[in-house]
Amino acid sequence: MRNTRANLELVAQIAIAIASIVVAGVLVKRHLFAPQSHTNVPQISAGEKLNVPNVDWEKNKKSLVFFLRKGCVYCTASAPFYRELVTEASKKNVTSIAILPQTFDDAREYLKSINLPLRMCKLDPFRPIR
Repeated sequence: MRNTRANLELVAQIAIAIASIVVAGVLVKRHLFAPQSHTNVPQISAGEKLNVPNVDWEKNKKSLVFFLRKGCVYCTASAPFYRELVTEASKKNVTSIAILPQTFDDAREYLKSINLPLRMCKLDPFRPIR
């Protein structure tokens, strides 16, 4: 009886260890190695021109543009750095603009949640001019 109980405990511990490894592997794969395919945002290459309605680039002269998306873990994780950039840019008369592909209410809520104090927020689906 004692042998049977020890064997059952050993089998249970092995099963728990295997289940833990499988769950950890799935989580790592999903969060670290999965492409950001859950978004409909097209790929934009460096240097491509974007059409952003109602932004007077001539008036602004110098602009710091943030392309953000609600739900982007990298955008959210970078928020403290972005706040520093906005603070320094405002000291040098640089206009800070956030461009988000969400609705205005979602964009405003997201900027508030990451505490990014921007005066100008534009909505655009990130389509390059071709």
